[in-house]
Amino acid sequence: MIINRKDENRVLGTQVNRVGNYVLKVDKVESDGTTSQGDIKIKFSFTCLDVNDLNGERYTHSESFPLTGKASFLINNFEEAMKCPDEYNADSLIGRYVLATFAENKYTDKNGSEKINYKVTKWDYSSKNDKLPPITANASDVEDSEDIPF
Repeated sequence: MIINRKDENRVLGTQVNRVGNYVLKVDKVESDGTTSQGDIKIKFSFTCLDVNDLNGERYTHSESFPLTGKASFLINNFEEAMKCPDEYNADSLIGRYVLATFAENKYTDKNGSEKINYKVTKWDYSSKNDKLPPITANASDVEDSEDIPF
């Protein structure tokens, strides 16, 4: 096991908290229950870096996508950006990269308070995946890219 302490000044755990373009690395994929309409959901957890500051603060982000139903276009956009085949093992996306554009989202919570969060408005392919094996229906061991300090 190699322990790398050179980046210990970076804090991991802050959610993306500003608009901008980020490179996201898939860290975890898990089942996320179902929607109120009974559609199965899958959750992706990411580590994120601002594309303009790859040595800056690390952020976290997660997305829960319904696999079927009216909102399935959300995962379709993500899969298109990841260049997923029609059939694939979701775990084979762990360690892969995607570019995301975040925008401010204002909403009112259940207590009537105005809140702001940041949501992905656009997914794009990351060339960091070019050196990785193709996504298949079988789980793959994806090596870390040395270009991005995750």
